[in-house]
Amino acid sequence: MVLIIGTAFLSTVLFGAVVQKSTFHWPDETYSAPSEKIDIKKGGVTFLWGAFYSLEGPMETISHEKIVYRREETVARWTITFDTKKERIVLREVFTLPGPKKVWKVGRNTNISKDQTTAVSYINVRTAPGLFYRGWTIDKNDPLGEYKYEIFYEESLIYSVKFRVQNPPK
Repeated sequence: MVLIIGTAFLSTVLFGAVVQKSTFHWPDETYSAPSEKIDIKKGGVTFLWGAFYSLEGPMETISHEKIVYRREETVARWTITFDTKKERIVLREVFTLPGPKKVWKVGRNTNISKDQTTAVSYINVRTAPGLFYRGWTIDKNDPLGEYKYEIFYEESLIYSVKFRVQNPPK
């Protein structure tokens, strides 16, 4: 499992705060995806939209289903959009697997639980352009079952999504 970080796209519910469904558009309009309004204000930041998607291969297949197939180079990714005057914010991502992972490839700002089922990452985000995405590569050795992303800002949950990893259809 490899960590992927970027500045650019996510989908589901928190505290019943989803008010509206819409379509998120990449800044250059090359891609759009279903997204959900999250509209949470905390510490000078307004979190606007979230979306979840998976990528199979190098941008070959994009899926918004909450099922991710365990293939080489499949990425399960979340994205958020936000508005703030701050130059940087720190997000905490809690990524939970259904069972232990034998080998984690993580950076220095990520801690793995003793039972090898949870990665907690602290992410220093440059706020321009108001869009941030992050994901993990799912590989053939990762456990099957339900996974969960939880994204926090100043100890408040701002986005959460569950998805299943399963073997591809034959």
